[in-house]
Amino acid sequence: MTTSGEAKLAGRLGPTDWAVRAKELLNKPTTDLWRRTAREYFHDRIEPRYLEPIRELDRLNRLRGEGFAVVTIQCALIEFLAALRTGENYKLDKPDPKKGEYNDSGRLFRDFLAKEAPFSAVFATTAGDFYRDIRCGLLHEGQSKGGYLIKKKSKSGLIVDLGPPKVLYWTDLQGAIETYLTQYTNDLETVAALQNAFIRKYDHLARTAV
Repeated sequence: MTTSGEAKLAGRLGPTDWAVRAKELLNKPTTDLWRRTAREYFHDRIEPRYLEPIRELDRLNRLRGEGFAVVTIQCALIEFLAALRTGENYKLDKPDPKKGEYNDSGRLFRDFLAKEAPFSAVFATTAGDFYRDIRCGLLHEGQSKGGYLIKKKSKSGLIVDLGPPKVLYWTDLQGAIETYLTQYTNDLETVAALQNAFIRKYDHLARTAV
């Protein structure tokens, strides 16, 4: 069990708990154990940090700019999901790819959107634009760029309308994120590559948790 004062990885679970679970996953993996791991370590980590804040902002429904905050959170979540899928860990100074380290967020972000369903159906050729004009614009300058508007919901279920004007609909993007989360957690029960990447990522999170 988590020791007093120990950092939390997900819910009440901390690095001590993960050390035990990682051994179980490596030595006696089962579908049920991976299902519980997805719930306890993945869902219970992203729910309070990303999903619930997005829902709270959605409930405001003021249409006074809260979409900028929502999409900023979504971009942070997308990058985490991309790194989790590959088991990579961010290191600013001299990352070692052989150790699964990266510092090129753009490459990770773009590849994820362009290649992984359901995002690839939308961003196969425009992932670079999204990274530059939405992700980097919001994180670095507090505004979208490249002529993009950010609106709540499209009438036809579009995530992006290339216009003119170009529009990102954040409610529809959230729908795609939730579709991905469902598929990822299902795949995590049986796909070895995803399981190995998950363990690498959470080993790192446990080592660096504060």
